[in-house]
Amino acid sequence: LEDRFHDLEGQQTLKAHSEQQRYNEYINQKDRTFLQEKEVLQSRINAIETELKQTHTVNGQMKKDVKELKQKLDDVDFQLRDSQVRCNNLADDNEKLLKQLRLQREELAAEKLTNAQLAEQLTYEASSSQVGRTLSRTESIISKSETRIEDLMAQIKQLKLENEKLISENKELQDRAVVAYAFDKKFIRDFFLRI
Repeated sequence: LEDRFHDLEGQQTLKAHSEQQRYNEYINQKDRTFLQEKEVLQSRINAIETELKQTHTVNGQMKKDVKELKQKLDDVDFQLRDSQVRCNNLADDNEKLLKQLRLQREELAAEKLTNAQLAEQLTYEASSSQVGRTLSRTESIISKSETRIEDLMAQIKQLKLENEKLISENKELQDRAVVAYAFDKKFIRDFFLRI
């Protein structure tokens, strides 16, 4: 019986030792699996953190670019408004100058008529020397008036050239504003799509 008892005890000890060994192997396997999963998760966390940092950097740069584009658009709008004001002022100046020119032409026509009537009257009422002096004075007045008209015409021509230049600049600024607006709209759309 004692031998039988020792045999059973030995078998029980071997069985317990075997189960303990299997349990230890199971625990070790679980530990290795846990460590592997932990490494995978840590790697994913690191990748996500890196991507977040890059996204934050890109977002910051894009916000800066959007701000600069808005400033450029504001500058273009200001230039457009300034150009429009200059065009309007130039148009007003042209209109005033044309009105002044019409008045001076009317005055010149009236003055020519008066001078012609005066010359005709002096032909009958004064000596030839007096008529000569009067005609000379009249011709001088007419010459000065014509010179003044030529100066005004030259000013009108110059103003027209400036007006055409301003219109061209205004058109160019409008085209640039349209292009900048389209680019800004696409840029902002892409920006929010990336976010």
